[in-house]
Amino acid sequence: MGKFWVKRLLVALLFILFFSQAYSLLFFHSLSFDEHAHVASGYVYLKTGRFPGGWNNPPFGQTLLGLPYGLGFFDYHPETGVPPYAGRAVNVLLAIFLGLGIYSFSKTLFGPWGGLLSLALFTFSPLIVAYSTIATTDLPVSVFPLFFLYCLYLVYRDQKTLWLIPAGAFLAFSAGCKNNALIIVAFAPFILLGPSVKEKEKTTTYLRNLFILFFSAWFFFCATHCFHGCFENKPKVNFKPLQLLAPILPTKAVESVASHLDIAAHGRETYFLGQHKMDGFLSYYPLMFLMKSPLGTLLLFFLFLCFLIVSRQRDFLAELH
Repeated sequence: MGKFWVKRLLVALLFILFFSQAYSLLFFHSLSFDEHAHVASGYVYLKTGRFPGGWNNPPFGQTLLGLPYGLGFFDYHPETGVPPYAGRAVNVLLAIFLGLGIYSFSKTLFGPWGGLLSLALFTFSPLIVAYSTIATTDLPVSVFPLFFLYCLYLVYRDQKTLWLIPAGAFLAFSAGCKNNALIIVAFAPFILLGPSVKEKEKTTTYLRNLFILFFSAWFFFCATHCFHGCFENKPKVNFKPLQLLAPILPTKAVESVASHLDIAAHGRETYFLGQHKMDGFLSYYPLMFLMKSPLGTLLLFFLFLCFLIVSRQRDFLAELH
């Protein structure tokens, strides 16, 4: 058996191992407090076209979770207190899609063995396995940004602007899953500088790419809201950039983002590490990131940074000599 087939069998084995873990945990987890809020919002949106705004987030991620119920494949009875297993299954499928993206992106950058290593780390990541087996929007909002970056890398590698259209779609799907993803939208113009550096007409190329990316993103973002309220009068918002974009954005998106900006400006009542504050804690997110990240992930990331620093120093010393 050649190396080609060995690698393919290893890839298949890793996906089977991931699916077996996720499938068993899907029925094992008790009901999370926000699962039905997400699934019910997507279900109501599919059935009535009215989005109730579960947990004040955009509709796309929650619509995906409610899809099996909204399309009539399963009956939906949240009052029974039974976990939404079909909604959880959607996240398992999205996680497999994420695994394919991680493998493909890593293989493109580092070759087949690099892709296999990345896929193995994905398969046995306790965070990925855990979040892929509950019906929340944390997993969907992790999937689409990866494919957005992958498409931008292909624009840089192949110098083909056609990749900007799926990049815009994945950017829109990211923002359509959770408002946290808006930070990627804010950084997108800076990330896009990379694919423009190879061209002679750098400024022209950059502006063209920026227009294609954000026009595609705007179109698909409006599509995730079924174009409801895209050109209607919007409530007044205090944040200037949002005020300028509000006339062409869906009404629900404007209201949702404005609410999150208000929370960011004034804080939120929080109980954290034995203390209570009405305006939140600045240390909350850094500490929660460290507390929720597995020790192995943090150590691996630290080792990668050390390797990167040593490699850069070697390159610098080689240039001096």
